Amino acid sequence: MKKRFFSAAASILLCAALVMTAMVFQVSSAETASVSLSSTKAKAGDTVTVTVNLNSNPGIIAMGLDVGYDTSKLKLESVSDKGLLKGWSGSGDYSASSYRLFWSDDLARDDNTSTGAVATMTFKVLDDFSDTATISVSSVSGSTFDNELNDISVSASGGKITPSETTTAPTTTTTKSSTTTKQSVTTTKKSVTTTRTTTTRFNDDYYEDMTDETESDTDYFDFTDFTFEETESETESVTEPEDEGRGISKTKAVLIILMVCFAIVGVAIIISIVKKSKE
Repeated sequence: MKKRFFSAAASILLCAALVMTAMVFQVSSAETASVSLSSTKAKAGDTVTVTVNLNSNPGIIAMGLDVGYDTSKLKLESVSDKGLLKGWSGSGDYSASSYRLFWSDDLARDDNTSTGAVATMTFKVLDDFSDTATISVSSVSGSTFDNELNDISVSASGGKITPSETTTAPTTTTTKSSTTTKQSVTTTKKSVTTTRTTTTRFNDDYYEDMTDETESDTDYFDFTDFTFEETESETESVTEPEDEGRGISKTKAVLIILMVCFAIVGVAIIISIVKKSKE
C-alpha cells in the first residue's frame, strides 16, 4: 500500500516538473525583444538618416540601447524620438563614438507591446568615407524590463552605410561652326595720260614777204623761216578699270581721234603753204 502511494506521488511530482519546465521555456522564449538598424547608401558629404526599429516586443516599460559608429567616417548630427515608447532620453553627446538611447515609463501600469520605429539618427558622411561604415547596436544590461521588473533580453542587429555608385555624367561635345566671309576689294588703277601739243607759228616777217611777192624764184619750201614752238601739257585723268575683252578704252579712242585730227590739220597747213609758195 505504501509503495503504491509513493509511486503515485512520484508520478505526480514528475508530471508537475515536466509542466513547469515547459512553461519556463515558453515564457523564456516569449520574453525576448528584437531591435535593428536600417542600412543605406551614401557618398562623402551626404547626410543620411538611420532608423532604430523595435521588431518584436513581449511587453516592456523600459529599454536601453547603445548605438556605436566610426567617428572618422560619420558624424552624428541629431537624434529624434518617434514616440512609440514613453519616457525617452538620450546621452546628449554627439561627439562621442557611441550614443545611448533610453526609454522608461515609471508610471505605466501595463506593458507596452508596440512595434515599429522608436527613433531616428542623422549622420553626416565625412570626406574620409570610402568604404562601408558599420553602425552597431546593443542592449544596455539590466535596462530593459517589464511592468513586474522582469528583465527582458534583447537581440540586436546593426546597420551599415555603403558607398553609393558614382554616376558619370554624359559628355556633351558642342561643335561651333565658324563661317569666314572674304571681303573682296576692288582697286581702281589711276592712269595718267600725257598729251603733247605741238603749236606751229609762222614768222610774221616771212609771211609779209610772201604776200608781197607775186612770184617765187624757188620751187622748194624753206623751213628755216618758220618758228616752231612746242608746248607740252600733261592731263591727268582717272579711268575706271575695264573688263577683259572689252576692246579699246574710251580714252585711247579719244587720243587716236585727236592725233588723226592733228595730222589732218598739219597736212592741210603744209599743203596750203606749199601752194602759196608756188604762186
